[in-house]
Amino acid sequence: MIFYNDKINLYLQDLFKYTDEQMQAMRFAYIDAINKMILDECISYAENNNIEEFSEIKKMLKEKTPIISKQTQLLQNIMQLPGKYPELYKKIAQEIERIDSELLGEITKDMKEEDAIGLLRLIKEELDQVDKFSSKYLQER
Repeated sequence: MIFYNDKINLYLQDLFKYTDEQMQAMRFAYIDAINKMILDECISYAENNNIEEFSEIKKMLKEKTPIISKQTQLLQNIMQLPGKYPELYKKIAQEIERIDSELLGEITKDMKEEDAIGLLRLIKEELDQVDKFSSKYLQER
């Protein structure tokens, strides 16, 4: 995910001469969009597939004035769904890839070729680290 990597953020900031505030705003907007997408996908999945957790989620969503602890509980219930339902996890991962791909296209369209290659190299490094971690720690035993 593009704005989660500090090396990528620094590269873009240096390349486009963005201020710290501009980078923070872009990172916040990106993270906000990803989080909203995940919540929407999880709630839609729960509703459309009438999974066992949906009645509790629906009840919490209907509460008029949820207190912070209820909001936290609601988020915990929703965010656990991708771990329990592999097809939901796969859909969310594909959607993040789509968002990142579109964003990367927008970012690189006005770059010089060598600058775009530098950015892609940083992204590949990040993906390699994820792959190494996954192969070492996330295999079924």
